[in-house]
Amino acid sequence: MGLAGAGARADTPGSLHELLCDRTVHVYYGVGNQIEFLAANGDSYFWQPGSAAVIEGTWRIGETQEGGAQICFQYAQDALRPGYDGEEFCFSGDWFLGTFLRDGLRDGDPYNLRSGTPPYVLAAQPPLDIASLSMDFPDDARSTSCSANLS
Repeated sequence: MGLAGAGARADTPGSLHELLCDRTVHVYYGVGNQIEFLAANGDSYFWQPGSAAVIEGTWRIGETQEGGAQICFQYAQDALRPGYDGEEFCFSGDWFLGTFLRDGLRDGDPYNLRSGTPPYVLAAQPPLDIASLSMDFPDDARSTSCSANLS
């Protein structure tokens, strides 16, 4: 599908949820390439560079104190890195879309991250070519069960 990260907007929690629900997010930031499937039921499956396993967590959409949309994530203690306390962390929706998304979103779980095992160990560099990945891993069908997991 390749929804562009640049220019994508989510002004309300409902619109951000609709944009991200049951899609795979491609991120190039900080440690480099990162991919995460955001399941309709609020589970998340995070594929980080150098790991032979998927990190399971949760995601949800909320509202900032200013009334804007935000996306929040939570993983088990030490799951992301040694010393990670397991606390939930959130990003404003517009910042997340404008800063994190590299080449956009893909429908469903094309890399089968729900299995717990990524298709290969992800390299941090260079930035992924999503068009090439799409040839090897076609888009998955997007679920119709994206009822809001808003809070």
